[in-house]
Amino acid sequence: MKIAFTALTVLFAGALLATPLRGALMKGDIIRGKRVYDDQCTGCHALDENRYGPAQRSLYGSKAAMVPGYGYTARLKASGIVWTEAMLDRWLTNSQALVPGSRMVFALPDAQARADVIAFLQASKAQRPAR
Repeated sequence: MKIAFTALTVLFAGALLATPLRGALMKGDIIRGKRVYDDQCTGCHALDENRYGPAQRSLYGSKAAMVPGYGYTARLKASGIVWTEAMLDRWLTNSQALVPGSRMVFALPDAQARADVIAFLQASKAQRPAR
């Protein structure tokens, strides 16, 4: 019985390893992320100042709707979201699907571009703002 269980466990583990992980996030590139951010995001956002959208330098790892001086929707305030890599990926995939009624109406369908923007946002948090 123990031998059968061990063989079954090995087969199951092998099948899991051979199957691509669904929902696994891609590795992002900071330089490409800055380019995508500059092209796709700066119409509404900046790293260090509120525009139509809130400042984003300290976004990564923070709770949603916490940038001082920005008027968030009640739905985003109540969302309880923390901007992790996975949550940012969901948000950038389709912000309205994640928080319907939020002010941001945006979708970045390219998974690599999302990973790159997330890497850029993560790296920008660690950098001091330019003065």
